[in-house]
Amino acid sequence: LYTIMVTGCLWEKAVFGQYLFAEPFFWEDVFSFAVIALHTAYVVALLGGYLGERGQMLLALAAYAAYVVNAGQFLWKLRMARLDEARARSAGSGHLAGGVRS
Repeated sequence: LYTIMVTGCLWEKAVFGQYLFAEPFFWEDVFSFAVIALHTAYVVALLGGYLGERGQMLLALAAYAAYVVNAGQFLWKLRMARLDEARARSAGSGHLAGGVRS
């Protein structure tokens, strides 16, 4: 997770000019930090023997739930980008509905 976050930061810097919280990825970055914080807390709790088994399990479930939300954000953004690209290609091809050329 840490490696993914670091490479994501480098990518955001290259594409948007800032390492984190670029407007197009603001909420993805917020959830990425939540994911890292929850997973780190779980590892600390597990290695330190904190929270007991039930607490550790609940923390792990919360960490994975946050991860699912975060992954969903990126999949949604990818889907929207592909749809936008398809619309742009369709608009640029000069074709109208029904295959009639403009």
